[in-house]
Amino acid sequence: VKSDFGKKPVGTGTYKVASVDPNKGAVLLLNKNYVHGNSAKPKGRVGRIQVITVADKQTQLARMVTGQQDIMYNVDKESAMGMAGNPALRVDVQDTVSFIYVLLDAADRSKIGHFKNKNVRKAMFKAIDRNALKQLLHPAFVNKPLMDAPCHPWHVACASSLKPPTYDPKEAKRLLAEAGLAKGFDLSILSWGESRQGAEAVAGQWRKIGIRAKVNYQPFLGFLKTRRKGVSAMVTLWDNAVGQPDVDNTASYFFLPGARNYNHDKRLLKAVMDGRAEIDTKKREVIYRKAFDLVTKEHYIMPLIPIPAVVLHSKDVKLLRGHKNPKGFQFNRVVWN
Repeated sequence: VKSDFGKKPVGTGTYKVASVDPNKGAVLLLNKNYVHGNSAKPKGRVGRIQVITVADKQTQLARMVTGQQDIMYNVDKESAMGMAGNPALRVDVQDTVSFIYVLLDAADRSKIGHFKNKNVRKAMFKAIDRNALKQLLHPAFVNKPLMDAPCHPWHVACASSLKPPTYDPKEAKRLLAEAGLAKGFDLSILSWGESRQGAEAVAGQWRKIGIRAKVNYQPFLGFLKTRRKGVSAMVTLWDNAVGQPDVDNTASYFFLPGARNYNHDKRLLKAVMDGRAEIDTKKREVIYRKAFDLVTKEHYIMPLIPIPAVVLHSKDVKLLRGHKNPKGFQFNRVVWN
């Protein structure tokens, strides 16, 4: 029955679901039968976890201050800095697999026409000041190096030898004028989730070169439906399949045929299939280096800034490392101090 779907989930992980209540949330109990061996997911340490849904961030912050909630994730920079002085709470900022990127419709699925021109794509990228975008991050991350490819260097098989275009708004304007777009054009930027601020900042930078950009911010399902129809530009996020360590997830996400592919470049499709057929890490790096260098050379996708996990938690809670989860914690890696 559809109405019961999700209320009685079954799994073999570190925790089992004891109950699901739309008003009270889900109660998870430690799965004592979980055998982890050498798994990347060790046994949990906390016996009972209650997961509740509180959509309003201010309400969550109030619950944290009053001790009604132990952990809050996706905390914005200002709130995190404001809570840092509370002796009952701790702010934990961690590196994650997630990052914000910009993608232009090189395949012309949206029929805008402009982004079929490689130099127009280059102009759009050169108008983005990635170092300025880093100011959106928590201070602990401002000095982090920028990414060269749409994957982190520590990803398995992530490799690149080229760097994205440098910030040069004058050159961006020249390239647009050369393409017959000196007067600019209207542009809608699709975005969702934690990429909203980044999208708004990029829209502002594009407006400085005459592009009349505005952000179309959508909830996740709306984002998926809109992307499927075909859009001109996206400034959004990628979490590598919620923290998977292998770059095949990224290559498959962007380069396989389907609703997510906005380049239609058969060379990139071949790279995905060649990478999947090779198990030697060094040989796979050679394959993906060519692929990501091609992405940089053709100006299909440009990584903007990493997305750190900013977690607010009780001083009695300790978050264990050993993962790059976008939320900044995993239930089986949480302990009581």
